[in-house]
Amino acid sequence: RRRFVFVDLGPALSSPGFRSRLKDVGISDSLATRILARLDRLNTAIKDDKTLGAGFCIGHSYFCQKPADLDEQEWYRRIVRTELAPLLREYWFDDRARADSEEHRLLES
Repeated sequence: RRRFVFVDLGPALSSPGFRSRLKDVGISDSLATRILARLDRLNTAIKDDKTLGAGFCIGHSYFCQKPADLDEQEWYRRIVRTELAPLLREYWFDDRARADSEEHRLLES
């Protein structure tokens, strides 16, 4: 470790570049706004959890590609159900109700 510099990089979800990338892959402004708000809220909960912390925050990489054959709502639901929900169950392995609640909050209309 003494030969390397370590730099912490947190999620930059509120950067204009991320919103622009969502637009480039065909995501509407309204869904982009919801994604940003929901991930911001989730990341705050993760940071505030004494068993997790900032190093466990969700980043942008889950949202960088969208298959052309999926509408944006189905694309978003698929990411939450198949990528984020399993991660949240891993984070809160001892509190399934909390993981399920966070998943539900990501999916609510």
